[in-house]
Formats: sequence, structure tokens, C-alpha cells
Amino acid sequence: MSIQTSSASTRSTEIDTEIHVSKSNQSPGPKSILLEEKNQPAIEARKKTQKHVHFGEPESTSSPSHFVSSKPNIKARSTEPKKNDERLELTPEMRSVFKNIASGNLAFFDLVPGKYIERQRHGIDLNMVDPKTLHTPLTMALESKHIGIVVMLLVLGADPQTLNGSEKSTLDYATPLCRNFLRFFVLRRQSECYIEKSKPRERFLQLLNTVDAESGETMLSWAVRYGQVKMAGLLLLAGADFSGRNAKGAAPLEVAARFGTLQIVDAMLEVWPQLASYAKLPYVKQAIVGAAEMNRPSVIAHLLAFFRAEFRARNEANDDDEDIESIDLHKIIPRNPQTEDEAFEFFMNDKPQPALTVGQLMHRASDNYLLTAKECWLLDLDKAELIARQMGHQRVVDIIAAHTMPRS
Repeated sequence: MSIQTSSASTRSTEIDTEIHVSKSNQSPGPKSILLEEKNQPAIEARKKTQKHVHFGEPESTSSPSHFVSSKPNIKARSTEPKKNDERLELTPEMRSVFKNIASGNLAFFDLVPGKYIERQRHGIDLNMVDPKTLHTPLTMALESKHIGIVVMLLVLGADPQTLNGSEKSTLDYATPLCRNFLRFFVLRRQSECYIEKSKPRERFLQLLNTVDAESGETMLSWAVRYGQVKMAGLLLLAGADFSGRNAKGAAPLEVAARFGTLQIVDAMLEVWPQLASYAKLPYVKQAIVGAAEMNRPSVIAHLLAFFRAEFRARNEANDDDEDIESIDLHKIIPRNPQTEDEAFEFFMNDKPQPALTVGQLMHRASDNYLLTAKECWLLDLDKAELIARQMGHQRVVDIIAAHTMPRS
């Protein structure tokens, strides 16, 4: 379900919270979404009596699928006895939060402020208990099996350890994949998980690369496939491995090339620059083939631009890899010192000027923007081009041809 927004003078018919869109008077840029200020006071900080679930240390096991214990150690932690009359009345914003969780409206949560102070100002507490259902937002989303909303709530800052009004934890409602996400957000705050060669670090990395038996995905491949860019970024920064394949044998970069945004692809390439080395080339080649099959010319252009820059930088730096050879570009492609701006725009943005054909564009570009014969062979571009031709993806064919077109 999509969220319809209106000007400050018109109510939204889809959301009963006060959400408005204002346009900048200075430029026709993207719309900014603002939550209307309320007259009632901001919601109180989390109650001292709020209880949490203690996830404890995972059981030691050789199987990644058993990283999360089937019987977690749960302890209710409370400083004061709970009083029945202590529950806060829901603000209109919180009623809207629960309503959109119940309906599975994932897009709504793009409107929720990312900072805790901002949410507090607008009457939003992602750990609040609904007095009618006794659910927190997390336990409601988990029970409804809206995994995308679960992940967005965790990224926004919902506490995975908070108990709901029925004294149940998030683990009581979670699927195995959701259990992995919950444990990730608990462990990522522990410094021990970032000490190299330590037991906590090994267990943390094991969690990052665990394949969920039901979905066949790792946390990263799931986040990439379903457009959870922020979640994917957190997993990459935490140390998710480029070689961690899902049940279908696809590595994260291939999944991103097939289904992910350019933002996710770029984030992976930035974190894993070693992919331009000879030993890691299979991951790049699989990604290029995947993008060709899914008719994603912009992704292929991005991958080729990355490989060209990183691979040549490694050659110039005389990397430690003994099998890397120096490439003299001038012996393979004659020099053509004409304009490069258009070619750069073409490869990075996939938006050449309409008046120029691909061939004309590349003939006007410096040869630095063309892949050498050896580089094309290393990437197995003939295979990707053949797949694109067979599937009728002409734009992909043009992109590959632009990189391999000979100079006249």
C-alpha cells in the first residue's frame, strides 16, 4: 500500500496521523516530509518499569543455523512493580503506527523520523505498549510476519529486548530469520564482537553469514533483495562477507546486481575493493551476468567502471599478488585525447545525450574509458553479451559494446 501525502491544508485519507508535505520555494527539488507539531506535550521517555528480554550468549555449535538457541535465556528485568494504571494513552501518531503495522504498510515507516529525539517530539515511542492489544510495535509486526516492517523498526531504533504487555519477548513471535535480525541488533552494540580473532567476533560473523532455512537467504541477501538499503549498510559495516552465498549459491554482489539498487551495489564495491583482484574476479563476473539477465544496463556500466578503475590502480601500485601484470594501454588502444566528460556521464549515469550514438560517444572519449582486450577476457564479457542478445536486452548489448568497441 502506498502512502498519499497532501499539502499542509489537506488531510491524508490513508494515514490518520498528522503528516504533511511541504515544497521548497527555492527549487523544484524532492519533497520534504514533516510531522506537524502537536499541542499536547511530548511523550515521556521510556518508563523505568519497562522490562527487557535478555538474549544471553548463544550456545556453542558448529552449525550456523543453530546460532540462535531454540531456548534462549530470558530474564525479565524490572526496577519497580508494574502498575495497571501506568499505561500511557496512545497519541494519534502512535495509533497510526499500530494501524500501519496491522495493515502491513511498509512505506509508512519511511515517514517516521530516524532520530529518537525527533520521534519523541512528535509523540512516537517505538517501544510503547498498545493498551488494547498489549503489543509493542515490534511484537505486533513479528506476530503479523511483516518482516520488512520488523527490519525497519529495528533500524529506526526499536529495542529488540523490550517485553510487551503480556510479558512476552520478541523471540516468542520471531521466525528464524527475524531471530537473526533481533540478535544482530543486540550484539552489534557489544564491543567484544569487534575484537579480531576473538570468540565473540567469530560468533558474530557466523551470525552474519547464516542462511535461513525457510527463505534461503542470509540477512544481507534478504536486505538487498527487498530494498532494505539501511539494513544492508549496517550489515556491510559490521563485516558481512562478500563470499557468503545464499541457498541458491548467489553471492551478495550478484544478488545486488540482479535485484538491488545502485546505492547498494556501490556500497558493496566500496567495502569490498579487493573484488578487482584476480582471485575475486568470479564474484564480479557473476554479478555482470546477473545484471545482463535482469536487463540492468546501469548496473553493468557501474560494475565495469569500478573494475576498470580498481584493477588498473592495483596494477599501477604493483600489488602483492604475483600474478598481476602491468598493462600498457597505449600498445593495445591508440591514444585519442578528445573530450571525456560525455563518456564519464554515460558510464556513471547511463544518460548519454540523445544526439550521440554509443559508437560516436566512445570514439569521442579518451581510451582510458575503454576496457582492454585482456580486461574484457578477464571479465568474460562475451558471455554476458551473448546472454543479453539472446534475451533481447539491446541496451545491455550497447553498454558492453561501448566498452569493447575498437577504435578506427
